[in-house]
Amino acid sequence: MFQAGQDSPERMWVIVEQCGDMEDWTGRLDNDPAQDFTASVLKAGQLVHFHPFDVIGIWEDTQPIEDTIGEIVDTKMRLLTNKLPEESRPWYKNPTVIVGILGVIATIVAALI
Repeated sequence: MFQAGQDSPERMWVIVEQCGDMEDWTGRLDNDPAQDFTASVLKAGQLVHFHPFDVIGIWEDTQPIEDTIGEIVDTKMRLLTNKLPEESRPWYKNPTVIVGILGVIATIVAALI
């Protein structure tokens, strides 16, 4: 969403050029704004900086991907860090599961003492 001055936010297409930094992505506007004030400061082809949380949706290979922003960012994080999300790890490598199992064992041992 882009907003300038008192104009309402509007959706615009951006062709992403750089998304390696999780705090600052860059791309070029792929359309002109419809609102007057925004159109006076933004033009198609202009380089813009934005945060990945500003992304509403992604089009890939000319087909829309229906996705939530959390899933988009998770996907980018996996690509950038080359790490699997926690739910894709085997159960024995998931720290939450290990802590839970240790808690159950401690409770059983304490009950037996």
